[in-house]
Amino acid sequence: VINILDNICYGDENGELTFSIIGGNPSYTTYIQDQNSNILFSADNIFSGLAASDYAVWTVDENSCSSDTLIGVKLGEPGRIKIINTISDLSCFESQDGIMNVSYLSGTSPYNFVIEDDFGVVHQGLANQAINMIIDELNAGEYVISVTDFNECFVDSTFFVNQPLEIV
Repeated sequence: VINILDNICYGDENGELTFSIIGGNPSYTTYIQDQNSNILFSADNIFSGLAASDYAVWTVDENSCSSDTLIGVKLGEPGRIKIINTISDLSCFESQDGIMNVSYLSGTSPYNFVIEDDFGVVHQGLANQAINMIIDELNAGEYVISVTDFNECFVDSTFFVNQPLEIV
């Protein structure tokens, strides 16, 4: 293996493997097989547009002689960005004391984030992995948290801050 270019976002298919082949009789065809038994081949020994997987690799020369070594190559990716959010609902009807304790995991830190409700941006900024942020004085309602990591990988999620019924 000459070069492994891992995917930079979870679920991407932009990985690349490049091989250098020696021995046998030139004019080689290199084959790779992924974890799902899909087989690809290349005469230039470059494979691109690949998903993360463990690949088995072998080469056949112009005389149909096969390499006697089956090489295993891992093409990676970061984990899917996770939004961890613990919510404390309003203590009383319309009390505006809801709290979110938010942190982010996986992907590639740092993260740009935006927290929005029906009226617009509530909070935005830059955060590092696994650092808790307290967002307080929240109203009851729906909140969308959008996160983009260092590699421009994106995820968003919707959360609800609830309130008790009004006393009548």
